[in-house]
Amino acid sequence: GIGQGMFAPQKAVTKLEAIVMLLRVMGEENIAARLMEDIKAGKKKFELKGKLQDWAYGYVALAEEKGLLDEADLLYFKLNDAATRHEVAKYIVRAMGNEDEAQDHMNANLGYKDDAFIPQGSVGYIYVAQKEGILKGYEDDTFRPFNLVTRAEMAVMISRLDDNKSDDAEYDIYKGDVT
Repeated sequence: GIGQGMFAPQKAVTKLEAIVMLLRVMGEENIAARLMEDIKAGKKKFELKGKLQDWAYGYVALAEEKGLLDEADLLYFKLNDAATRHEVAKYIVRAMGNEDEAQDHMNANLGYKDDAFIPQGSVGYIYVAQKEGILKGYEDDTFRPFNLVTRAEMAVMISRLDDNKSDDAEYDIYKGDVT
């Protein structure tokens, strides 16, 4: 939510909010909190220190470590700008660990009426996000890559991502007889 018990479903999600939501659904909140404390205490170098709110340090540092954000993203990363559909596709696919698959499909034909407007460097990410059922096109066969993502849309994508996660990686499975 945005505070005071409000969710603001039609408000555009910022790039920072999208990154934070993804890291939280991936179960990385505690790691981000530890990184934030290390950065604030001067134990970890962080180039954006002082350029964003303290609470975000750990999330952005972790996003960089995990490859959700690369050098170009950080160079041009305006945290409080609204996130677009093609940007969110990139963050999601990277969070899923499917960067290589996205790179392999950068020349894919997505089949949307507005394919020509999709940035070339985003095609593979959209391909994977679509294949995984996380991000979809519109009923008029368009993708609208530069549409801003609302908080409601992001919540749906996060839910789909959470549904696609393998629980096997999070839990040890023991089999046997209880006596």
